[in-house]
Amino acid sequence: MSKNLSLNIIPATKNFQILEIHLNDNGLIEPADLRNLKLPIGLDYTKGVVISGKAPVWLFAFLSHELHIAKWVATFDPRVGAVVVQSHNISSPQKGDVIPPNKIIRYFSELKEVKKKISAPVKLRSKVICIVGPANSGKSVFIRELRKELNKKLNSKFRKDFYIVRACPDGEGDWFGDINAEEGRLYRAKKTFNDEFIAKIVSDIKNIKKTKKYILVDCGGKIDLKNQLIFNECTHALIVSNSMDKTNEWIGAVKASELKISAIIHSKQYDISNKTGENEYEIGKLYRENNKIQLPPDLINQIK
Repeated sequence: MSKNLSLNIIPATKNFQILEIHLNDNGLIEPADLRNLKLPIGLDYTKGVVISGKAPVWLFAFLSHELHIAKWVATFDPRVGAVVVQSHNISSPQKGDVIPPNKIIRYFSELKEVKKKISAPVKLRSKVICIVGPANSGKSVFIRELRKELNKKLNSKFRKDFYIVRACPDGEGDWFGDINAEEGRLYRAKKTFNDEFIAKIVSDIKNIKKTKKYILVDCGGKIDLKNQLIFNECTHALIVSNSMDKTNEWIGAVKASELKISAIIHSKQYDISNKTGENEYEIGKLYRENNKIQLPPDLINQIK
């Protein structure tokens, strides 16, 4: 098994236990790691199992299969709770049932450690940063580079404390920037930006605040009432813009929701990585095919 991957059992209740995934050091694991991966000794297969952690989808698929003899199996999604994916008992939670986040997160190991030190109930104060700006300014590429930089500098703290919400239905997730651009356009599936989608995003952010300290919200490139509803759930804004006039429009939009501006990124078409003001930066060539993008070192401090 990879030195970067470990599994931990949390004995939660008489009905279920939590299998926690920990990706250590730089968090990199390979599909070949599955060949020698063993479930930890002590799992009680007469109970349900909730799989929790930030990991590739193929690891969740593998663990769900390996746990098929358990009474039931669920995977924890911070946006909605523990989603039951298989069940073998009529009196147990069934496929498609959701166990609310508050029934699960109280047992997470990091929160249990905090509870030992204080008597008051634990309530996270999340920093929710919406990343906004006009279309074609390089927001998605910027988020890709920011994710990589945070992972490199913070390691496991990034994977534990940060969560990225895709609040625009363009079908682009973390995977999109890590493969060939033509393949990405082939695989992605754009959805409709309607009221139902917005309600789901708002609900997701509210739930994620219960477990994550930092939430990055990737927003669409239009100033409208739908995006404003998302801004209202945020605490800060980071603007990525290729136009000064449009930058000023976005400043007005986020201030209407009383958000603090973490940083303003002026997106340029030439090579540059420079701090130009107290919280303003110039970053060049935020193109999907550019693998040499440099983020100013001080920028990370504006996120945390």
